[in-house]
Amino acid sequence: MTNSLFESLPPPARAFLAAFLQRKRPILAFVLAVMVLSVVVALLLPPWYRAQSTVLPPTEGNDAFGTMTSLVQSAALSHIGLATSSTASDIFEEILKSRTLQEDLVRTFRLDSLYGLKGMDRTLKELGQHVKVATGVSGLLIVQVEDREPARAAEMANRLVDELDRFNREALNTRAKRMRQFLEVRVADARSRMRAADSTLESYERRHGVVTDGATIGGMAGIIAQKLNLQVKR
Repeated sequence: MTNSLFESLPPPARAFLAAFLQRKRPILAFVLAVMVLSVVVALLLPPWYRAQSTVLPPTEGNDAFGTMTSLVQSAALSHIGLATSSTASDIFEEILKSRTLQEDLVRTFRLDSLYGLKGMDRTLKELGQHVKVATGVSGLLIVQVEDREPARAAEMANRLVDELDRFNREALNTRAKRMRQFLEVRVADARSRMRAADSTLESYERRHGVVTDGATIGGMAGIIAQKLNLQVKR
């Protein structure tokens, strides 16, 4: 470096450059040693393999999405630590990140032994470094799992997706059960009202001496029952 260029630098820069030039050999030797050590460590350590799976969440008009949204809004997912979300991708992402599914991975693949850790919390913390769930621009869910063995990494990624599908199916079954119970209550209520109407009609006939043909009553009752059944189905 020419003296004119050196003199044009501000005083702090000149002081730093002068100190560097005085110790350039030890500094360069240290940098080179760190580079060599990094290469050796990278070659000696076993590699990590990454498996990736892509999930297509249902659209907002899908019945499954409506079920999941209603379950979240009604706090039915609180036992696995989920928060309220507004889209199917957000809901599915939260389910995949939930403690319930993470603990299932730990128990299924005995990750505490593989990681050499004791306690579920410590194992989950380490697992969190190797499991990534993100939502792409198009709304697709991307699940990535890292492991020392490629086959196990793929199995863990598939396990997460399978558990998500199982949870979704259980949610749909729960909604179907609730709908059936609701319809049973409505039908029972309709029958109760029919019996009350029939009793009222009989009381009216006895008080006013009106005789109504049984077939006529049966026909009218059938028509009313069909109407009520149609209302219940609707």
